[in-house]
Amino acid sequence: MSTLKEEILEQLQLKNEVGLSQLLQNCMTLHRMLNNIPLDNPVTEFKIPKFLLGIKPILNEVPKRDFTTTAIRIIKIVFDKFDYELSDKEILALYEIRGLGKFKKKDSVLLEELNKEYSGQADYTYEKYELRDILKELKNIGLIDFRRGAIMISDRVMLE
Repeated sequence: MSTLKEEILEQLQLKNEVGLSQLLQNCMTLHRMLNNIPLDNPVTEFKIPKFLLGIKPILNEVPKRDFTTTAIRIIKIVFDKFDYELSDKEILALYEIRGLGKFKKKDSVLLEELNKEYSGQADYTYEKYELRDILKELKNIGLIDFRRGAIMISDRVMLE
């Protein structure tokens, strides 16, 4: 955890170091046993939904114009640590889905919301089929559940 925290702080110079530490501690669990059998190498479990929901409070000092970019960079650093190579648009879609809970939202509605919110930022606008492809890719990786108009962050965890 400390190396991940240090890497984030080194790349982004965040002021809320305590908040970042607490977020990472709440999201990571180190397992030394599996089914009462000791493991040769401990396994780190990382809870994705908890992490995505906890990012906003630790970025209070970041100016609004830089918030999206900073959030994407933090998520990218964490996912790179767990060997997920995601583009900025994939990360942004994942971040925006975080608060949906168990409610259904069609991808067309999500597309409208994303394009409305990020209309001034050309890097973060989606084409209709581009967002669908991103959602399908996130589903194939196992990060979201996406079927019949329902999009939700998966309860799965990343393991290291």
